[in-house]
Amino acid sequence: MNRAERRAFKKKLGKELGPTADRIINYHKQYEGVDDKKLEELVLEETKSLNFGQLMLLMEYIDNTIALK
Repeated sequence: MNRAERRAFKKKLGKELGPTADRIINYHKQYEGVDDKKLEELVLEETKSLNFGQLMLLMEYIDNTIALK
């Protein structure tokens, strides 16, 4: 995924998931490797309100983010 594709995907993600995606991404940055249990609890709470399509979009974003590392 090139830079333009990442930008377009983030824009789509923002439209679909709004602040929920931002919070999940921030939780991931803040707690990954530090407090995995807390990260799991926070993400689980955030994803309760998402429908299947939104979850799939979030999973695609995470897969693409991991692939870029």
